[in-house]
Amino acid sequence: MTKQNLETHYRTSFIPRAHRIGRITLLIAMAVCLLPALYLSFVLGAWPGAGVILTGFLAVLTFVGIIWIVEPISYFPVLGVCGTYMSFLSGNIGNMRMPVVISC
Repeated sequence: MTKQNLETHYRTSFIPRAHRIGRITLLIAMAVCLLPALYLSFVLGAWPGAGVILTGFLAVLTFVGIIWIVEPISYFPVLGVCGTYMSFLSGNIGNMRMPVVISC
């Protein structure tokens, strides 16, 4: 395979498939993470109320909201498509994933 053919295959086949698998995997992980809260709220009746949930979300938003924007933008050039999906799924990017990528 020539370099041009590899580049074409990478852009037309590999990258779209990596995005599809990454999105599906992250959506499944988010749903699994929400299952205990949904079980407690709707099955056991321990719903705290929308006001409490909104207050907690706003508290988290003010503390780490900027990180939700900065981390993907700053990590993607080093990790690439697949590395970004895997890192955000497994966590601990700044302390474990980035130093390994940089040392490699």
